[in-house]
Amino acid sequence: MNKWTYGFDELRMRVQDYPPNKVAEITWIPEGKIVEAARLYANSKPASMQWGVAIEQSKECVSTIQAIIYLWALTGNLDIPGGQSISGRFSISTG
Repeated sequence: MNKWTYGFDELRMRVQDYPPNKVAEITWIPEGKIVEAARLYANSKPASMQWGVAIEQSKECVSTIQAIIYLWALTGNLDIPGGQSISGRFSISTG
């Protein structure tokens, strides 16, 4: 993990500022639902999470996308079969 991870200790400290009850106040989502969703995703192996226009077209998209990617990595669902894959596929038009 030390070879491929930068800032994990800082992230771990930062999330301590946001316990489920505080997140519930900010988001208006009941605390129990937040905990239930977090446990479901963390304990599902493999798991993946997609995003689309609803996230990409919001003014908070960068922070939201970063949070989603953190969840992939922190739960061990990044770049594994059946989990979240990262693809470098693209096409270049030559015509």
